[in-house]
Amino acid sequence: LPIFSGVLINIQKQLGLGARFTSPICKSQLCSAGTVYVDDTDLLSSSPDCQSLADLLPHTQKDVSRWLDLLISTGGDFKWKDCAWYGIDYICYKRLWSFKPMDSLSLQIRSQDGSLKTIERLPLNQSKKILGVFDAPDSGFRTHFSYLEDKSSSWLCKIKSGSLPLHCVRLAYKHQLSPGLRYGIGTLNNPLHEGEKLLDSLDYRLLPVLGICRNVPKNLRRIPLTLGGFGLFDFPVEQLIDRINLFLQHFESKNTIGKKVAASIQAL
Repeated sequence: LPIFSGVLINIQKQLGLGARFTSPICKSQLCSAGTVYVDDTDLLSSSPDCQSLADLLPHTQKDVSRWLDLLISTGGDFKWKDCAWYGIDYICYKRLWSFKPMDSLSLQIRSQDGSLKTIERLPLNQSKKILGVFDAPDSGFRTHFSYLEDKSSSWLCKIKSGSLPLHCVRLAYKHQLSPGLRYGIGTLNNPLHEGEKLLDSLDYRLLPVLGICRNVPKNLRRIPLTLGGFGLFDFPVEQLIDRINLFLQHFESKNTIGKKVAASIQAL
């Protein structure tokens, strides 16, 4: 399946479908048909000749229809109940850019049986889970924050209902919960200060489970153990580290992501 996905993406690009970008400074051309991981696909559609979403919609229908035809040729099909799309447009008011309010446009694709299927259009602030991360164009990180709070609360309930010794609770926190909290947070588009109080409730309830008095100064919670603190998960710091690692991994690389990073920096 991954081999087929790569072939289908290359066919989309050779047909001139997808999204095309021009790097602002070096003027290099970038073409991206979308993102594919196994059977999870996010297609991109844009055109420099279109001035509005209404102008772009026929191009998008062509892109999606062609992708469906390619899937059918390999014996696949859309999972229609899981399909959705965002229509992103911007307005500039007093030199400030913001998302344009949603209009009534709809995306209809002819399915394998010949009937027209309407693909659900999501509001820009409604998140979908993609590769384990909830995100959306407009403040989608808030849904992922709620997901992390629920996940950490569920983990703490399981720990409290068990009878692990203190050192095993510490190991479970470090090697079981912390990697789950860290996964994907570098890709979220939130300001760092938004995550400062995200895990405060978890920390407060976790301290007695770790054998730590709740009345200790709050600023000691997230200082590393080697520096005299309690070493709890510091979300803003871990997110910054993850973002820096992602940047170093892709900066000046010759792959598509590296070229997109370079174009984004030049656009600043």
